[in-house]
Amino acid sequence: MWHKWAFAVVVVLLLLLNWRFELLRKGFDSIVQPKNNDSANSVYRLFVTGLVVLVAVLGLALYLDAWKGSDDSLTLGTFGDFVGGVVNPVLTFLTFLGLLITIILQQRGLTEARAGGSESTFFEMLGLHNSIVHAMDVQRRNQEALHGRDCFRHFVKVMREAYEKSTKPTELERVIDGHEVLWEQFYGDLAHYYRYLYNVIRFIDENIDDKNKVRYIRILRAQLNDDEMVVLFYNGLTDRAKKFKVYIEAFSLFDNLPKERLFKLEHKDFYKPRAFEEAWS
Repeated sequence: MWHKWAFAVVVVLLLLLNWRFELLRKGFDSIVQPKNNDSANSVYRLFVTGLVVLVAVLGLALYLDAWKGSDDSLTLGTFGDFVGGVVNPVLTFLTFLGLLITIILQQRGLTEARAGGSESTFFEMLGLHNSIVHAMDVQRRNQEALHGRDCFRHFVKVMREAYEKSTKPTELERVIDGHEVLWEQFYGDLAHYYRYLYNVIRFIDENIDDKNKVRYIRILRAQLNDDEMVVLFYNGLTDRAKKFKVYIEAFSLFDNLPKERLFKLEHKDFYKPRAFEEAWS
């Protein structure tokens, strides 16, 4: 009778230890997510577990005299039945566990492969975006031509002058007027620039997992100078950029935009506060 109580006490102690220290979880994680990707170590642990179980069952069989029949005679059939009845379910469970671990590792490998492909695509898109910027040029009468990101300094100047000349009654209408003048003069360069930048951000939103989106947005933001962000700020207020504005606010695209670069500080109220502060810390 005491054997049953001892066994029950051992089981309860093991369950309490596992609940307190999450021993089974840590052991499982060490198998499916081994340090330094050492999968051989994980297989070795499963092998050792199976071996320990086998030795333990053999030891238990010897302790309980499982090889003896009812008349204390040597009965290998009885011994075999005992060992097989205990070992086979355990080995079957370990086999099933090994199959589950294999599936988990395969899924993890596919996820990492997709993540690597998304990262590669992102940097290719970022490179193409920079190529679009570098291809820009502004020919000014009796002045030196501007190229690349220098063009945005001129774009801001054109917008500000048009904004100051606007006679519309509200600030929002005046800044939109300013951007419309810029749009009419440089539609060819700006349409391509806006459209492609929007698709880069959309790619991040749809293909990068949530925990890494901030990192990619920071990389993208680092490519934009102050003049670019001013132009993007006022473009986001137009009807054409309604979808773009959603991303601007969701990903805090103007986190690095100096407020004094706006035509008026009150213009920041045209966006939600999160447009200027990272949505995820």
